[in-house]
Amino acid sequence: MTASALAARKERLWRATAAALFGVLLFWLASRQRFDYDEVAEFHAVWQVARGHKPYVDFDYDHSPYFWQLYAPVLRRLPERFASLVLLRKLNLLWSLVAAALYLEVLARLARARVTATGALGAFALVALQVPILFTFAQFRSDQLVLALTLAALLIFDADGPPAARPRRWAAAGALLTAGLLLTPKLIVLAAAAAALYAADLRRTEARRALLGLVAGAAAAFLLMNGASLLAGVDPRPYFSGVLTAHLRALSNYGYRFGLARGVLLTAARAPLWLLIFLGGAAAWILELRQRGWRRAKLVTALMIFVLVQPLWVKYLWNQYLYTVLLFWSAPLALFFGRLERRSQIAQAAVGLLFLWGVYDALPGLLDYERDHGGLAAQCAFGDDLLALVPSGRFVSAQPPNHPVFRENSTFFFNYSVIPAGPDTELLRQASPDGAKFRFTGYLEELESRPPRLILTDPIFAGRQYLQAIDYYVRVKHPDDYTPRDVDGHRVLVRAAAP
Repeated sequence: MTASALAARKERLWRATAAALFGVLLFWLASRQRFDYDEVAEFHAVWQVARGHKPYVDFDYDHSPYFWQLYAPVLRRLPERFASLVLLRKLNLLWSLVAAALYLEVLARLARARVTATGALGAFALVALQVPILFTFAQFRSDQLVLALTLAALLIFDADGPPAARPRRWAAAGALLTAGLLLTPKLIVLAAAAAALYAADLRRTEARRALLGLVAGAAAAFLLMNGASLLAGVDPRPYFSGVLTAHLRALSNYGYRFGLARGVLLTAARAPLWLLIFLGGAAAWILELRQRGWRRAKLVTALMIFVLVQPLWVKYLWNQYLYTVLLFWSAPLALFFGRLERRSQIAQAAVGLLFLWGVYDALPGLLDYERDHGGLAAQCAFGDDLLALVPSGRFVSAQPPNHPVFRENSTFFFNYSVIPAGPDTELLRQASPDGAKFRFTGYLEELESRPPRLILTDPIFAGRQYLQAIDYYVRVKHPDDYTPRDVDGHRVLVRAAAP
């Protein structure tokens, strides 16, 4: 075996080891951290689709339907217990591992050009241990699948091959990008930046053919996913006509101008190591552009465009928006480490010390977050206790994260997103074609026609008129029908008489 083949084999072994260790850590977290608000809402949407309910018609939610359809056949075959949700979360870790492996391949591409393997793996490990990244990867979300699809497309753009095969490769990339964007458009900036950079590096005729392939692949994925959705009985048109419009309306009323940028700055303020990551990574990328030009640095440049532009236009500062921005900073950081390692043995030692500092800096935050967000077993026990109070086929009035998941809602509404400095979500819903369902009288009519066996409302995750309707329904309309109970420290109203 040649020296280069031996080095490549050693690099693959290190990458596989890093991915395996990352997976073990994610599995541990997925077994311990409580379900958050979004996860419970996603589980409930999956369960409703599994029951044959139609999104945006039978229940209201502000995400696309494709992710729910992926897991609905699985949940349909599992018992209606919260342990099934833990299993679903762990199954979703597959996409987290695929995304991590693909991103390690992205870093390996940089390693073959300008970075040592140890520098690339060190940069990944240093950044991946940060709380927003690690805990988002461990949750039940579509984001990990979208990240995997987008990274696969990015690697296809960057792959070598005969020019005659490029349109087919770009068609595959277009299909992957479109599938990801249909699931959630969070990575649209990266998709656009990568396509633009790699197309600009082609001759005009080649670029035209490649872009035609990209469009053909995108169209095929769009038709395939929506056709499959229609065959499954789920009409995706309300998502495009209503949900996306509602998101745009919410963004136009949002209070923060640079919400995600605030999240990045807060991250740096909590952990000063990020200042070194930002400054060192940016400097290494600029030097890379000056010495090699953008054509030979398209891969890292696409990632840098994303990490610089995304915080300036995304107004939400939640971890599911933040984690990819922070993760992709490991690419220029790997360049920075590579430059240090080529300087001298002292510089190599400095890289090792930086890595140890990062681990030392990250561990307290990880342990604190795990302590504050642990308790999955208690949450599952609480959920099962709620299910025991509501026979199958009865209705509930509850909001995530305290929703029993496997029971239908009395109202079309079952959750409102909390938007810091944002508009009142209930008021936004009232402006929709189904606006009457989001008013006091609409809620009251639904409560009377589908009386809840259990009421566990949350003023943080419910609208003002909804809470007023619940209060009026219990105190005025049915003052003798509901009895308060303490369920694992929560005050729950339970209807004694079966309606």
